[in-house]
Amino acid sequence: MAAGGAGFTVLAGRYLLSPPVATGDEGTLDARRAATLLSVVAAVSLGPAVGLGADERALYGDAFVAYYEAADSHFRGFADATLDDVEAAVPGGYSSLSAGDALAELTRWSTVDGRQSLAAGALVLSDMSFEEDESRQAGYALPTI
Repeated sequence: MAAGGAGFTVLAGRYLLSPPVATGDEGTLDARRAATLLSVVAAVSLGPAVGLGADERALYGDAFVAYYEAADSHFRGFADATLDDVEAAVPGGYSSLSAGDALAELTRWSTVDGRQSLAAGALVLSDMSFEEDESRQAGYALPTI
């Protein structure tokens, strides 16, 4: 797991150990947030998820959008806030970075006090199974040494 102390523990406890159940509420992921999500997924494809190709990244994006649109307002609020914070954390926007620079930024956040929960949130959103599974665990982590 990525180091980050209480921030990551709160995220893990709240969103991984008891993920929200889709309720059928309508919501739409806007294009800016979708671009940010795909930038995070592209970044982890160079690090924690090495070998995740462009087709798999696109399929993940499609699955995320479908899950998001059916999810309850609590999940959508978490996703929106996380993606907005990730995008705003980089001058010019996180989605403007190359995949390599995006990975470097995620890695840097994992070592900076006050940014670990941002990195953890981004990793949570990039590593969802989109199925009800009580054993779901975070699969991506960044070294913090």
